[in-house]
Amino acid sequence: MTSSGAVTSTAPASQRGVGGLVGANVGTVRNATASGDVDGNNSLGGLIGVNDDGIINDSSASGDVIGTNNTGGLVGQNFGTVRDSTASSSVDGNSSVGGLIGLHTREIGSRGALVLRSSASGSVNGTSEVGGLVGLNNGTIQSSQASGTVTGESDVGGLVGLEGLSSGIQNSTASSTANVAVDTGSANVSSTTVALNTDTSASVNVSTLNGLPSSGNQSKAALASNIEIVDKSDTVLAALNITVDKSVSATLSFTIEKRNISGDPTDLSVTRFNNGSYENLTTTVVDNTSDTVTIEAQTPGFSRFVIVDTNADPGGPEDPPDSTGDDDGGGGDSGGGTQGVLAIGEKSITDQIRVSTGAVEEVTVGFDQSTTGRVQIESVSGFPTGAPTSEGEVLATVEILPPDNVANRPGSIELTVTRTAVSDAGVDPSDLRIVRYDDQNDELEPLETSVVTVTDQSVVVSAETSGFSVFGVVATSQQRVTLTATATPGLTATSSPEPESTPTATPTATPTATPTSTPGAIPGFGPVVAMVAVITLAIILRYRHQK
Repeated sequence: MTSSGAVTSTAPASQRGVGGLVGANVGTVRNATASGDVDGNNSLGGLIGVNDDGIINDSSASGDVIGTNNTGGLVGQNFGTVRDSTASSSVDGNSSVGGLIGLHTREIGSRGALVLRSSASGSVNGTSEVGGLVGLNNGTIQSSQASGTVTGESDVGGLVGLEGLSSGIQNSTASSTANVAVDTGSANVSSTTVALNTDTSASVNVSTLNGLPSSGNQSKAALASNIEIVDKSDTVLAALNITVDKSVSATLSFTIEKRNISGDPTDLSVTRFNNGSYENLTTTVVDNTSDTVTIEAQTPGFSRFVIVDTNADPGGPEDPPDSTGDDDGGGGDSGGGTQGVLAIGEKSITDQIRVSTGAVEEVTVGFDQSTTGRVQIESVSGFPTGAPTSEGEVLATVEILPPDNVANRPGSIELTVTRTAVSDAGVDPSDLRIVRYDDQNDELEPLETSVVTVTDQSVVVSAETSGFSVFGVVATSQQRVTLTATATPGLTATSSPEPESTPTATPTATPTATPTSTPGAIPGFGPVVAMVAVITLAIILRYRHQK
């Protein structure tokens, strides 16, 4: 019995059983072949969709099979017996995907699920429960082989993706390479592939870690338990936990976006956490495109792995030229920056600003989601050229450059300002404001600022921000001399706060000029104001007399 036509099913996912030759089988199929492609939803097979307690002998399938769940090169779901049969199909699906059978399991009341002296050689791609021969196995497999490349995200095996509690495998091997290719969930490492060096069934799981294991000598800045291997100058791109249910070696491949590395791809390194410390794995670059770099490393076993960029410069990238800004900038010389490194899963970082002059000593940056990588904090000489003039005296300006995935997201900023700078500006701590330069609209955005602490040495202020760029600390309410002049008929012209200098003029109009000097006003300024008031009064009277 032979079939060579392509089969495409538009049946909903709730309906099962689509095959290149037979949809559902409850009898015996012998010496049958199918070479057409099969495309549909659930329970798809290159030869038979569902084998319900039936028997398949000496049969084969070679057409490509594309489905969702329970997808196999020969049979989608098998509750019966498959003997002396082969599949060379390329199989793509979601879960329970196999080169020969997608789901192989016993059914209540059936004679049992058996695969005997059968093989699969096509490539298999899926998400979970992906196997070179069988995707999910709860039956018996005897004297069978698989040799195709297998790729999935979890429960991936060269022979069987996932073995159930009632499964049994005897004298069966896999010469295929089981590749676990996953999106690591990291902004830096886009995918991971684990190629198992084994001819037996094995399942692999890869998960992204939000932290690193500690062995007692770990410092937060080092981001690892062994400071000699992952030190302050290394950027941690990702941390992953890789587990395999058998003791095997493997080749690990990691694809990294170039924008997340400092320069030379050969500076990328893979380290493995083993027996309480990290060990370097020999790492090579196997692919280098305009956008991504793929590196490989051989590992003798599995545990936690860290991918680092060893070319991270502690001093940060080359300092940009000084920004002249407006005359109200006053943050000290540019180039006094620092570069902190966030641990995996961290949401904030605190760093000292290394500057020779300037009002800000320390900066704390917080993000609304966990991230990892470098945070560049730079003291600059003012807001960028073209920015509007700030309303108040700018005590200092700093530029904050976090990792790309949080650069334009909400966050927080906390600045430690020297008490001397606040006193020299003649303001109270409550008059300090954090102002953000909006580089999209070329505007200065005053942020709602809170005073966190006040000591004899410093003032700590904080604010929420919608993104990160250049920030300034601005003194918004300085105490100055204020003059107030009023002309009110029937009142006496006076000068305050020096009553002895108060002149009085009456006949018909009596304007009042009242200067008020705040603490810190220039000595002797009161009599001068009084004289101005007298002259003003004389001019008014003469003008009225002429009329």
